[in-house]
Amino acid sequence: MQTFRISGTRKLIIAELKPPAVFGEMGCVGQSLYHCLAQTTETSRIRIIRRTELEALLDQYPIVTRRLLALVSDRFVRVLLDLEATSFRSLIPRIASLILDRAQGDWVEVLTHQEIAQHLRVYRESVTTALGELRKAGIITVNRKRIRVLNRLRLERAARE
Repeated sequence: MQTFRISGTRKLIIAELKPPAVFGEMGCVGQSLYHCLAQTTETSRIRIIRRTELEALLDQYPIVTRRLLALVSDRFVRVLLDLEATSFRSLIPRIASLILDRAQGDWVEVLTHQEIAQHLRVYRESVTTALGELRKAGIITVNRKRIRVLNRLRLERAARE
């Protein structure tokens, strides 16, 4: 499942969640709403809990309060780390990190240039250029929706730069 926002023709991915997952929690714990969209990437079952029901649950079971606070805190830290990466790291290390995170063995399946751009908050053309540099360096090969890692050590080094 992805949570995201749309601005014009651009899609900003807020989070990629794996089941079981909680989303929309800001509407229940905050004083204002942050309007996000959510889309499942596979068949899913979604349950809705109203704010009043959640508040009663939190009052009755303090462990749920602590877990919800931990969830919100974890997501906030991820946003800060992402902001830091966007602000201080160049594009190639960010792409290298994403490829390493997504790789299963030496392959990253079903990941387009546009999807990489959405994750990294950059233009697709910039992603294409950076992937071309990694390809020219002999670190990866790029096929339609597939990336193959040819030299993991050099890719890891690129991710740290």
